[in-house]
Amino acid sequence: FEQRHEHLHALALERQEKRWEDEVGIKPADSHFSLLVPVYNQESCLPSFVRTLLLLDIPLSVNMNIIFITNACNDSSGTLINEFLASLGTVEEKPLHSHLHLKDQGLNVNYKTVQRGSITVMHLETRTRGKANALHLGNSIAYERGHLIAICVDANNYLEPDAIKLVFAH
Repeated sequence: FEQRHEHLHALALERQEKRWEDEVGIKPADSHFSLLVPVYNQESCLPSFVRTLLLLDIPLSVNMNIIFITNACNDSSGTLINEFLASLGTVEEKPLHSHLHLKDQGLNVNYKTVQRGSITVMHLETRTRGKANALHLGNSIAYERGHLIAICVDANNYLEPDAIKLVFAH
């Protein structure tokens, strides 16, 4: 029974990779981009948003960063994001590059991260308010990681399973 399950799982992953390449025009391993999620006091919508992330039709071989940037939150948004990261696997805490601190004095010196295949999920926290600042931080991280494409999605959006794939394809 377990062998059958592993075979079906491998077949499903193979089909997902083929679907990505057919629809995007690029092999999953050659696809590089970041998904920026600025968050300000969105504890009410975060549980449903992170569930939609789990349903995205994106192969684990795609080099994608999902970057949550909580900015000046005074609700439990940061805790909810950290719980989401923990549900994905082992969470690591890493230091940020110092030049980002020069641009945002309220930025936490460490960020949390989890790796699933080639997909990295990150959580940065800043006491500095503003979506523009959050997006600037996310874009800086994306650029540092060699991602010239950054897609921004608000945490109060619902993502269809193929939404990010379609945006990346364009």
